[in-house]
Amino acid sequence: RSIGSAFEGRIASAFSQLSLAGDRAANARLYLTLELTPRFLRTNPLFGQGPIEESELVPAGGKNSALGPQLKAAPDIPADTTFFFPDVVWVMVLGLYGCVGLAAFGWVFWSIGAAANKVRKKKSNPEGVILGQACIVTIVVFVISGFFSLEMISRDCIPVFWILAGMVFSLVTIRSEERRVGKECRSRW
Repeated sequence: RSIGSAFEGRIASAFSQLSLAGDRAANARLYLTLELTPRFLRTNPLFGQGPIEESELVPAGGKNSALGPQLKAAPDIPADTTFFFPDVVWVMVLGLYGCVGLAAFGWVFWSIGAAANKVRKKKSNPEGVILGQACIVTIVVFVISGFFSLEMISRDCIPVFWILAGMVFSLVTIRSEERRVGKECRSRW
């Protein structure tokens, strides 16, 4: 319940008067999205700034918000605001790896979604339909949550997504292999 209410609070705070006025203390994630995206696109649009130096990484589970990383495209943004940089996954990928990295990251999700859609459309396998639908729903949830929370890369929930994606890809591979074998058998006879 506490995770759900915290997530709801993040989304609700996006529409508060202070957030809409551009106050970074009201909603640091929204502020980073609106402030950093154009800066990253201006300074290092193709390949980004590269990974953050290990010495500047925020410790896992760290609560000290004064330990945020320095960003090359935004040296004027204080560390207590850049502390939330990893939470805004899409902006983080854009900043660190540029448009090329963001496109590659998006392509991975697109490929998983296309495979899930193939599995979902096979009405003869009800388990596959449910599996495909579940995979598509998790993709949508992760894409949306990538603007508010680091759940996309959280070690608590992402293994479930990758297991779903692996099962979908295995079903697609099995079906394509069955079709290939079936064609070979028909051509021999």
